[in-house]
Amino acid sequence: MTPHQTRTALALLVAASLTVAPSRGVAQTRDVDAMIRRGLELRRGGRDLEAFQTFEAAWEASHGARARAQMSLAAQALGRWADADRFLREALAVADDPWVAGRRAALERSLAEIDAHLGRLELRCNVDGALVRVDGTPRGTTPLAEPLRLPAGSVTLQVGAPGYLDVTRQAVLAVDQTTREEIDLVAVPRVAMPVAPPIGVPVTALVRRETPPHREPPPAEGDPAPARRVLAWTTGAVALTGVALGAVFLALRNTEADAFNARNEDADPANDCQRGSSASVCVDAESAVSTRGAVATTGFILGGAAAVASAVLFATLPPRASPTRAGLRGCAVAAGRGGAGVLCEVAF
Repeated sequence: MTPHQTRTALALLVAASLTVAPSRGVAQTRDVDAMIRRGLELRRGGRDLEAFQTFEAAWEASHGARARAQMSLAAQALGRWADADRFLREALAVADDPWVAGRRAALERSLAEIDAHLGRLELRCNVDGALVRVDGTPRGTTPLAEPLRLPAGSVTLQVGAPGYLDVTRQAVLAVDQTTREEIDLVAVPRVAMPVAPPIGVPVTALVRRETPPHREPPPAEGDPAPARRVLAWTTGAVALTGVALGAVFLALRNTEADAFNARNEDADPANDCQRGSSASVCVDAESAVSTRGAVATTGFILGGAAAVASAVLFATLPPRASPTRAGLRGCAVAAGRGGAGVLCEVAF
């Protein structure tokens, strides 16, 4: 191919490209116009959600201000006031768009109607780059460039950042008022992981767990154990006293009886005391023997009964807790050349 032929081919190629590019742009514009007309028909039929989706497809194809404004009007009909406000402000910001310029007054009236349903939320956070969600929808990261315009009423605000605990709270917005929220994120606490001992280095330290001295808990109100213990010891003392008293008076009774018998066995008949004798000496001797015998018998009976009662009381008392407790005191991992093991201390 000669140089002249090459230049001619390049010129034809450039001309073809200039012809195709406008044709593609015209076709795309026609498609966007068709989608917008379809969306308007859906709105006239009361199918606002389908109309919004159609306008959204037109905006994604063209990113034009007209499609964005139509998205705002459809969102307004759906009650999505925050989206309607954002979309319409974006459309009005395109000052050189002929469609927007010819309808600016009507669009600004729609914006005023939308503003009557919105409040402003000013958010401050101690961490930059934290993600801000409102009712579950991401609305930017801190620090926010400007207050968020949100529907008046209660909204759920959630702020979170990597390495920090999320904060969730409720905020109440009033129409055409600014609500301010201060968010302080707290770093997630770090947990130190235990480090294993180096292989080959024996671990001989024993991890001890000190057992506090046992203290018997005070008896509950109305607990009869202390009173029963005192009663058991008291009846035991009464038993010992009764037995001792019986033994003493039994010895005295035997002494008096021996003296009485000795009087009858001596050589002098005048000293004899026959049974039933009315002599004062004999009556006194018999009375002393009888009295001491009765006291001895009473002491033995009383001591025996008290001993039985004391034994029953001691047998039915609750056991005292041991001052020391058996159990595991502590364990440690022991590693050495021969391997690894666990060393534990047990108290019995």
